[in-house]
Amino acid sequence: MDKNKVVMIAVGAFIVGGLVVGASGQMGGHGWDNDRGHNEGMSRQMHTMIGGDTGQNDSRTTGTQDINTGMGMMSGDNDMGMGGLHDMNIMVGSESEFLQKMIPHHEEAVATAKEVVARGGSTPEIKTLAENIIKAQESEVSGMKTWYKNWYGADYAVDGKYQPMMRPLADLSGAVLDKVFLTDMIMHHRAALMMAQSVSSYIEHAEMTTLVGNIKTTQSAEISQMQVMLDTLN
Repeated sequence: MDKNKVVMIAVGAFIVGGLVVGASGQMGGHGWDNDRGHNEGMSRQMHTMIGGDTGQNDSRTTGTQDINTGMGMMSGDNDMGMGGLHDMNIMVGSESEFLQKMIPHHEEAVATAKEVVARGGSTPEIKTLAENIIKAQESEVSGMKTWYKNWYGADYAVDGKYQPMMRPLADLSGAVLDKVFLTDMIMHHRAALMMAQSVSSYIEHAEMTTLVGNIKTTQSAEISQMQVMLDTLN
């Protein structure tokens, strides 16, 4: 079969699958507990769509070892399922779109990590992880907002399009809070890796190259770290 037809079929299947997930999320409350086998199939389709299995070998689909590690872990156990990525609107086609999406994405991670520092962190390692996320991503948010103003001549402003990917933690505490935090932050980091990979073909500034490299390296490592932490809480 022609390669382009194969890709189009995969994309079509992915879109249909996403619609099914969205519908099940609406019917079931938040859609956090989707069937694991279905989640794994969706994850493989996501990996294929960004070039993991198409056989293509251009700058859009050839990732580093870090991005491959992060994406390879997408089929792991995750109570949140695909609900947190229900609209799949995380791929970008320009630096400006990347900044518009990654700034609120980072800000959500920082706010959630701060809750863990304040009320969770049932092990020293989890608290240290949360503190590291806060430090790294607050710095990156500051840089991204500065670049946005310098490159586009206007202050960054929230456009209201960002969809939160993580569950509220207000009613949780201790190890239960930590487990939800780790589960959701793993998926959150995976989304960041996908977004970083998608902007790679559109980079125009050296600062963006550095940021994307840092996101891939740091968040891939943190995914591995969080999975180990999550296993110890189960």
